Amino acid sequence: MTTPELLDFNDAIKRCNKPPHALLGNGFSVACRPNLFNYSRLLDQANLADRPQAREAFDRLGTTDFEIVMNGLSRAAELAEVYATSDATLAARFREDAEALKEVLVQTIAGSHPDRPKAITDEECAAAKRFLGNFRGKGDKQKIYLLNYDLLTYWAFMRSDAEPQLQFDDGFRQPEDGPEEWVVWDSNRHKQDLFYLHGGLHIYQSGPEIRKFTWSNTRIPLMDQIRSALNDNRFPLYVAEGTWEDKLSRIRRSDFLGRGRRSFCQIGGSLFIYGLSLSDNDDHILHAIAGGNVEQIFVSVYGDAKTEANRALIERALTLSDRRQQAHGGKYVKALDIRFFDAESAQVWSI
Repeated sequence: MTTPELLDFNDAIKRCNKPPHALLGNGFSVACRPNLFNYSRLLDQANLADRPQAREAFDRLGTTDFEIVMNGLSRAAELAEVYATSDATLAARFREDAEALKEVLVQTIAGSHPDRPKAITDEECAAAKRFLGNFRGKGDKQKIYLLNYDLLTYWAFMRSDAEPQLQFDDGFRQPEDGPEEWVVWDSNRHKQDLFYLHGGLHIYQSGPEIRKFTWSNTRIPLMDQIRSALNDNRFPLYVAEGTWEDKLSRIRRSDFLGRGRRSFCQIGGSLFIYGLSLSDNDDHILHAIAGGNVEQIFVSVYGDAKTEANRALIERALTLSDRRQQAHGGKYVKALDIRFFDAESAQVWSI
């Protein structure tokens, strides 16, 4: 495979045929605090004392990636139903550990998450807002889609003390009966332009409503509210299933998550993908792109493009051209323009 050209981020922006949309993965958060949000660090902090076999699974599989282990446990459960028919509990144990890892992951992220928006320096916040500004203000059709469920992107938008000022609409509104400790997602708001495709730490289900913790109504920091809820075994709305099929199934069971996916499938023009490895676990995203209307994608590559991980990322991205044709049943569709840019040149959290 020939190594493609890595564009400078600003040059990539200039090559867009239309105002671009953005899809941000966990790498966006890692770029801000690599010692907090990479999987290796999270595993070090995870409390798996009561799940020793699940902890050993990471070592046996040679990974620190929670999704890989959850995927492995889910697959092991399926095989146990075939190979261990005499032990009906084995498959259940695999599934229980996979489910437990989901809860451990979100608790670990909340436990290591910066406590306050000001933990992100003014300079870092301004840099992030400059980056995000490329996907704002060029028409009301630009959208940002988040796969990470920490608060960093939300904090960047909310920080009014850092320029540029950015407008966004995530669909949440004050309850009809007046201010409460939360705001409520209004599914009828058609101008929503910020979507949490995998949920978020500050978003949760309460009966028929999707609610979001808010500081403005309570003056209680969001992370304090989130940790208090976790201590009461009230978990946020989030997607952390191991396989892309399970992720998609989870998304389809939620009106909130499903609305975000449908929006993502409908966008056209140009799309910037930052901080996403395009691994097998991301196939639900690749399916959406292949079957959608995007004409141009720009994929971030961090570091040397010739490393094994980056070569795999590039190869997966390039398959989208063929997948686009297959998704449309062999009918003629406009070729998908696939390009790559240097992730560091985007300076998402630095000057």
